[in-house]
Amino acid sequence: MYAIIQDGGRQLQVEEGQEIDVDYRDASRGDPITFDRVLAYRDDDGFLVGQPTLEGAAVTGEVVGPKLGPKVVVQKLRKRKTYRRKTGHRQLHTRVKIDKILKSGFVRPDEHATPAEEEPASAQKQKKTSRLNEFMKRLQECDILLAARVVSLDIDDFNHVIDAVHYKQPPSDPKLLEIYSKLRRYVDEGKLPATGY
Repeated sequence: MYAIIQDGGRQLQVEEGQEIDVDYRDASRGDPITFDRVLAYRDDDGFLVGQPTLEGAAVTGEVVGPKLGPKVVVQKLRKRKTYRRKTGHRQLHTRVKIDKILKSGFVRPDEHATPAEEEPASAQKQKKTSRLNEFMKRLQECDILLAARVVSLDIDDFNHVIDAVHYKQPPSDPKLLEIYSKLRRYVDEGKLPATGY
């Protein structure tokens, strides 16, 4: 009996009791882990193929611990320039021991959860406004001139700059790029909050 699971863009064939290396997760030894993207399942009864995944199938396992992958050697050189650099890299993985392969009956935690009541739009808007007020207050303490330039922007440019700082995506407009770079520097220095605008 085996299953084919998808994790981190790779497809892995797993069996019960087998140890596999998956992309690194910040998990402690003994923590349970579940792979719910099961692409195929094979047992004595036959072979099942998902389209693209099998509904209700899952593979459960237990974290064994972190493990370094094989060394990859990176060499750089420029001919006739006496320039040679040799570095190595070992990717960090998480080793998992497969406990059980469930053919069916697995329910994702969010499928049968009762939906939480959504906050009214006015409450969400009020929270966002208070976060922006806190952001602007701290910006005034850092750089009063930059705060004045940010306030003078129209609403679209203001939202564009704030989103750019939040997602670390520099704007293409040169007028906004200077404001973005200063704001990003203050965020990196810890003088401004990085998230929650």
